[in-house]
Amino acid sequence: SGGASDPEPRGVANLDSISLGKFLACGCLDLLVKFDVAYPYGENETEWARFTHRVANLSGMAAHRSFLLGFVGVEDYGDKVNQDLADQYGVKNSEFPAFRIFKRGTSTPVAYKGGVDADVLSRFVTDELGLWIGLEGCLESFDGLAKEFVSASAERRAELLSNAKASLTAIEQSEEAEEQKAQQRQSAAVYLRVMEKVLEKGDGFPTSEAARTEKLLEAKITEQKKAQMELRLNILASFGAPRTAPKKKTPPKTPEELRAEQEEEGAEEGQEGDGEGEE
Repeated sequence: SGGASDPEPRGVANLDSISLGKFLACGCLDLLVKFDVAYPYGENETEWARFTHRVANLSGMAAHRSFLLGFVGVEDYGDKVNQDLADQYGVKNSEFPAFRIFKRGTSTPVAYKGGVDADVLSRFVTDELGLWIGLEGCLESFDGLAKEFVSASAERRAELLSNAKASLTAIEQSEEAEEQKAQQRQSAAVYLRVMEKVLEKGDGFPTSEAARTEKLLEAKITEQKKAQMELRLNILASFGAPRTAPKKKTPPKTPEELRAEQEEEGAEEGQEGDGEGEE
């Protein structure tokens, strides 16, 4: 369950059938709505909160986009608050938390099928709405180049690679703080490497490299190396590689669970001993 330091969701409108109906009728904004139990908690809620903070901190053109996060808290007891809304949009309680995007001007939502993870949710919104919510380490201008690169002709790809190199030079010559420049340089270098590898090895490189990187993440590696791998995965996702939710750490077993396991192992050993005596 969430700790005291876990962030609270930020900038989220509580919705019911009346307020959601009004937003959809106006057709003036895009909505990402989370359907969940009325009082959610735990790892899923922490990831949702991380995502809401990322949206709240958007800058540039993305900050001025008419995009709203909403929450529909459903109670399956008593007055069954908002159960009608979940039923209306085909959201089963077993799906909670469930996410639906309502694009402006339509009341038919797009269902989100991924895991509850701030990075995967960010990519979903970017893909569906064209609203750039950068994953950690991603750069907006380079994400734009990556998206075009994926579907470009060989000739255009060479031009985009040149553009990316020019953008890296611009980062190096910028007046920004040295620490920020170093982070941007590190990210830009990954974009360039992926572009070069796609030209060398073909369109399947981002997906195969993402699979290889995810395997490496499962090994025992330093936190610094892990951060580099996560950065690489985020940038590979900009080139169309599937970005799965990171595996959650298995919580430590309770003393009761450990005792039960030991008793089970003891019983199995006893049975094996019996079997050996029969031979």
